[in-house]
Amino acid sequence: MQTGYQGVFPIQPGCCDDPGHRSETYPLLTHALMSLARVCSLTALVLFLSGCGENYPSDWPGISKPWFSNCPDLTGTYLVGRIEADRGYHVWLSGTPFMPDAGARGRGADWDVMSVSGDIDEALKLRFTRSPELIDALSRRKDVSSERSRKIFQARQTPENRWSESNRRLTDAQFAASLNLTPAKTEVLRTLRYSTDYACSGGWMTADDAWNSNPVTDDGEAHSISSLPTLRLGRDRSGGLIVHRTTVVDVEFSIWCGDHCQGFSLGKTTHHSWGRAIPIAASNESPATPAAPAWLGDFQASTQHALTPTGPAAARMDEAKKLLLPRIAKNVSLVDLEPAGSGVRAIFSARDTDTLTPLFDSLQHSDHGEPSIFYTMAVESLTHVSPTDVRLQLWMELPPAEMRLAREPLRVALLALLPKQVLVTYYGSGRGKYGVSIESPNRVHVSTLLRNIDASPLFQGADMVVTSESASKVAVDITFVDRE
Repeated sequence: MQTGYQGVFPIQPGCCDDPGHRSETYPLLTHALMSLARVCSLTALVLFLSGCGENYPSDWPGISKPWFSNCPDLTGTYLVGRIEADRGYHVWLSGTPFMPDAGARGRGADWDVMSVSGDIDEALKLRFTRSPELIDALSRRKDVSSERSRKIFQARQTPENRWSESNRRLTDAQFAASLNLTPAKTEVLRTLRYSTDYACSGGWMTADDAWNSNPVTDDGEAHSISSLPTLRLGRDRSGGLIVHRTTVVDVEFSIWCGDHCQGFSLGKTTHHSWGRAIPIAASNESPATPAAPAWLGDFQASTQHALTPTGPAAARMDEAKKLLLPRIAKNVSLVDLEPAGSGVRAIFSARDTDTLTPLFDSLQHSDHGEPSIFYTMAVESLTHVSPTDVRLQLWMELPPAEMRLAREPLRVALLALLPKQVLVTYYGSGRGKYGVSIESPNRVHVSTLLRNIDASPLFQGADMVVTSESASKVAVDITFVDRE
């Protein structure tokens, strides 16, 4: 933005510096010269009032003002920023209403093309997009400086992380939110309304100056600034968008500077600064659709459990089916089930991934009061067979039959003490000591369970550790012992 001071400027000598002498011999010529002088004076006054007398940059196209309207025509497409070789980014319209965010004031602006449409007497519609040069600069600016940080950042957005134990129960939207990534916008739309965001006066658009509290330094001398209440925005003769900012400056003469400078005032002067956004051709291209994130793609685990037709789980396939089939939702199909080591490999089919994610709760947490169906689970692959067919390959470890029988008395005894809102996800016991993991909508029901255990004729010494907590769920590990 070019700046300069305006004091009192005399009219420069030219065609009208001297009206000439009154001539007795040539009264018609004298009258003509005086008329020309009046025209020249009027022309100079018009130029001065139009901005040329307010330190308007001499190498810019002249100011274009409407003849029969109080408001300028600002419709068009403009380049509102510039990228330097050192990746520096300059905003030419900062502090004006022509910003993507009304509160941005130029900081962190990530848009360099602005299109203006609408009727300025009612409202203007702004559309901000990015040039290819800015897109490249922003991608380089977002590079993570640390190699380790970059690898961690990239690993969080992989299918492996999406289907890890900590994230597989989440819907796609929930997982995307957990990454704390703002969706990549391709445009920003904003509407400015007459009399609310701006007004018009003398062929200029006027608006409040968002810089009215910013300090200004000129020629190394600090001055106290009080901004005038408005900016002026208009057009130049090449179609560019120009901004005129005016501030009143206290000019001081510094005598001595110690802890702070002291001096005396030389009065006030007016400081003018100008900004200009050049016109560019409007792009007819629609905003590019952001590429789908990598974690939405197919997934193949690096290691998978081998099928074992004669392994330990082969003899328990009927038991596995009885455990599995009642807990599969109607909109999910079991395509295949085979023994694999100490567990089973199942392939499920559904219309999308969000239909498959509830499987993990239904298979691992089961019904109220029931122990976990499967000890551990591992997603071995996820494949998009078609837009409406997603296949999930899941390995599930079967608990040893004898251990399930040993936990049964504990399950039955605890079931009588369990509030109906509490879900048991794990049972464990050994030598008079017991442990359970539970999930509850809140801590109230957890406290009820603790009191029921301590009041039971079978158990005592209930203690708990909160393992996770959110607004809708608290997970707790509880330990207790046989009553003496």
